[in-house]
Amino acid sequence: MALVETRSLVTGRQEPLFGPLDIFLDMGEKVAIAGLNGSGKSTLMLHMAGLLPPYSGRVLINGLPVSEYSMRSLAVLRSYAGQFLPVSSSLSVKEFLDLSTYPHDGDGAVTRRLEFVNEFLNLGPLHDRSVSHLSGGELRKVAVARALAQASKLVFLDEPDAFLDPVGVRSLFELLDGYCRQFGHTVVVVTHALTEILGWADKLILCASDRTPAFGPPEVVLREQGTVFFGRTVKVGLSDDGQSHAHIL
Repeated sequence: MALVETRSLVTGRQEPLFGPLDIFLDMGEKVAIAGLNGSGKSTLMLHMAGLLPPYSGRVLINGLPVSEYSMRSLAVLRSYAGQFLPVSSSLSVKEFLDLSTYPHDGDGAVTRRLEFVNEFLNLGPLHDRSVSHLSGGELRKVAVARALAQASKLVFLDEPDAFLDPVGVRSLFELLDGYCRQFGHTVVVVTHALTEILGWADKLILCASDRTPAFGPPEVVLREQGTVFFGRTVKVGLSDDGQSHAHIL
């Protein structure tokens, strides 16, 4: 049984965006959602995370429609960090991170995940600072850390690499890779970083506002569908060190 499954999913709020979409994500997979601005990436993620009812069709997590989960049980199962992070200025970074434990009633696994991301991202020096005083990149790291600590199976991150410098982007995907290997969770990321997708993701959902998304192994999807979806030539190749890379001409 797939961890996440969409059945005849049509995305959208008052009007349909695209679909029907039938995809499945297994436990432990690393999944990227990419496409042009306005192509419906964030809306698709909200549907998959159970935060926005789809225009039509269904989303299932662990074989159960997301609409049948209570808010608390869904918060235990999956976490979400969006593009816009409403944060109380009264919270310190440590207090903000500790919110990840709230749905779990003292589950030690959450503490272990929080320790893992704290150490990897070196967040200790930020713990006493107010979240309202963080830079955009620092706030992104803290939000990602909380989402990774909270989820027991499934993490949704909407453009977690926004505001990060190139070193920060590479470090982020190294963190997500290590996290998936360490804890066996599924991570779904909306991103524009095509080269990072090739080196990190097991599956790619490539979105466009005027067609059903392409879904499959990232290199195959970008080679076969990238030019159509982006409206510009997409080149996929190998760098001098043998790593896959992609760029748009």
